[in-house]
Amino acid sequence: MANALRAFYASPYAPEFRWVRDSVAQACREHDVELRAVDEVILPGRDIIQAIHQEIDECDFAFAVLTGKNPNVFYELGRLLQASKPTVLLASDEAFHTLPFDVRTFAVIRYDSRHRDELVLAAGSAVGKVRLALDPSTRKKTLQAAILSRTTNVVVQVDFEQIRKYAESMVGKSGCKTVDIQNSDTDSFKGWNQTIECPCGDTVVVIIDLNGEIKRVRVK
Repeated sequence: MANALRAFYASPYAPEFRWVRDSVAQACREHDVELRAVDEVILPGRDIIQAIHQEIDECDFAFAVLTGKNPNVFYELGRLLQASKPTVLLASDEAFHTLPFDVRTFAVIRYDSRHRDELVLAAGSAVGKVRLALDPSTRKKTLQAAILSRTTNVVVQVDFEQIRKYAESMVGKSGCKTVDIQNSDTDSFKGWNQTIECPCGDTVVVIIDLNGEIKRVRVK
């Protein structure tokens, strides 16, 4: 893997969000990451949706600012998750509590405009964790992602036991056990293969992306 990474940036483009972009951009510069926002790189006359899809396909990971619940940002977030791109979510302290419940289950960096330097540090910490997760030699079986606010550092983990239960229900099995978890790496996908053995004799393989989302379940 090349040392320099590319990050896609999804955010409302109102002036009050400019400092957030500047803070994330500073963190990216400090960690040798190229931050790309579509409004800064699109050529005149080019189709904006096509540009968004191309930038997402070509990025290594992304930042998405959810403050304001902007429809365009949520569209881009959905496309990022569909493409299995590790995505760092950001929201103001006030906005965090109004996010949809399913989004709040992800790791979210909470920020306060009165403490802008802390957002630079939090974004930099997230970049470091993503870099470790993208590299198969440093990826852990329980990927850790920091949720950073002014007063707390909370660490969440990919819950492979819960994933096993979800996978069981998806294929109509029960009483299974995890027997192996291995890195999964292709040109277009990075994550884990979780192998589950069931009492009936079937083996279930669960493909999990770096966001901790189940991408596919198959019975062998």
